[in-house]
Amino acid sequence: MLGLVSGLKSTGEATPSSLRSGVASFVVAALPCLGIGLAFGCTETQVTGQGEFGRPIPLASRSEAPLPRLAWHDGDACPGMAGGCTSYCEGPPESCPEGSCMPLLIDSGTPISILPGSGGTSVGRECIEVRAAEGLLDEVGADTLAQTTAAFRLFDAPILRAPRGPVGGWDWQVGDDLESATVGGVLGGNVLRDFAVEFRHPRTAETPSIAFYSEFPGDEEALADQGLAYVRLQYPGRLLGRLLNDECDLGSGVEDCTLATGLSASDQELLFESTRALVDACVAPPPCAVEWEPGDMGCRLAPGDGQEAACAEDRGASATLVVATGVPGLVLFSDSAESLVGAPSALPDCSDPELSPDARACTTGETGSLYLPGWAPLDGLQRIRVRALGLVRGLDQASGAAPCERLRARLEGLHQQCEGFLAEGQPVRPNVESGESIAEAGVVLGEVSWVEGQTTGAPDRWLDTLVVSATAAPVIALRREITPEGAQPDGLIGGALLEDTETVLDFTEASSSPGVRVRCLDPGDSCVALPSCSADVGSVDFEGARAGRTSCCFGLPADLITQVVLGGEGKEAPRAEDACCAALPRAYLNDLQSAELNLCAGVE
Repeated sequence: MLGLVSGLKSTGEATPSSLRSGVASFVVAALPCLGIGLAFGCTETQVTGQGEFGRPIPLASRSEAPLPRLAWHDGDACPGMAGGCTSYCEGPPESCPEGSCMPLLIDSGTPISILPGSGGTSVGRECIEVRAAEGLLDEVGADTLAQTTAAFRLFDAPILRAPRGPVGGWDWQVGDDLESATVGGVLGGNVLRDFAVEFRHPRTAETPSIAFYSEFPGDEEALADQGLAYVRLQYPGRLLGRLLNDECDLGSGVEDCTLATGLSASDQELLFESTRALVDACVAPPPCAVEWEPGDMGCRLAPGDGQEAACAEDRGASATLVVATGVPGLVLFSDSAESLVGAPSALPDCSDPELSPDARACTTGETGSLYLPGWAPLDGLQRIRVRALGLVRGLDQASGAAPCERLRARLEGLHQQCEGFLAEGQPVRPNVESGESIAEAGVVLGEVSWVEGQTTGAPDRWLDTLVVSATAAPVIALRREITPEGAQPDGLIGGALLEDTETVLDFTEASSSPGVRVRCLDPGDSCVALPSCSADVGSVDFEGARAGRTSCCFGLPADLITQVVLGGEGKEAPRAEDACCAALPRAYLNDLQSAELNLCAGVE
């Protein structure tokens, strides 16, 4: 790694030289904890926060192409400079005047936080003061700078200070060829792991934001009532990425595992922070949603609005993905991509007007680049589009139904919720049979269902995806870091998860159950979050069912919810008919909240 740490070897076996181009970043070929417990969290020391927990901090990030960045001042910290920044420099750090504010990427996929140093390389714990970054993607004037005030402090944060110029081929660039940026630092997993971190990227005039929590507030039922689907991490249900008993293999200028800071690894027991969040995923599930039309006597699972056919038997392909918030869209590794969606070279063209309705993915015919923190650029990558992506809650044990089977079972359970809601006019928690689930939580992104009149896929609604060679250095090292304790990763999910959602990396849960909470900010044909459906007090006539909480509303047909809500017109608030207002798409909600109707009051 750039003359700092060029790689690692385990039990005396040489690390492939291809792994030695990374800096301190995306993989375990980052700077190791050096035995004496001072670097990167080798002890039980936690990062602590100071500031207003839960307060949204404006990000420099685009809702349609999330790449979340805050600002930080390159100078004294905790307390840092009062007021807003006096100047702002987009980077790279070597081009920035002393004392400038610079962008700070928030990336759960980078295990070690990186800031530019004053000379060579050093490691240690320090305080970082992050600042609001609203408006920093546009022309920056005095008014914008005045808003970049300090928002939150992170004490005892383990930091790698790296040279300000290019490092081993990485020139502080992040993103991809469609949405790239240079940054002045990366806030990585070894800091984020001590918090619950909420990202919001709405497709409205609202500025994207981030919020830190020492513990995410609310019990599971209350959070599910807000539409937050809890995707527990893949079994074994905890953060992964720690390697034991490795030995240093250091590059030029550093000898005998001794760094410029004087840290030593004489005991040879090297520990790494566990920061990898792995989720159970279903790649390219077919369009499938619960449908209902006025006059229908029942609900049905169908590809989309007005479709009589049942959902396709092809349920997609099950996979393991790493959550990496600093990576655009979706990334699949080449060997996995072939089994998940087909060989990229054999995929149909996305512009084909006769695209098969069964196509899991298509090719754009273009190549792209990916810029991962700490690694040289990955160029010449095939760019494809994947029709959808499902995420489901991790299992409690090593064996069980595959993610795509669990996703379909959740949709079958949703069908029963719809039948109960249609019969009762209120949310219902039904009993379920084999092949159905209502306690499972799930999320589907991309082409969730077809719109009226659609008979085949619409690639403009599919997920933009880069295919990275399985032999690329970051992929080899990432897989080596995680296996065999965890499943071998098939790819990375980043911006595809953040776009038009409220996504919480909730690492404050018990060590056995950290996870990701997701709420669709505009639920509908491109995003659906299905929380676990919980029972409420009271009884219903629907056979074998109990009254349900608001959590049982999400994923129900918007037209059906609207019909029930309109049935409460003229009644005094609060109205029982408004119970499912929070599950409506934004356009439906706006109509019902108009001055003429004044329904669904207080629902955002």
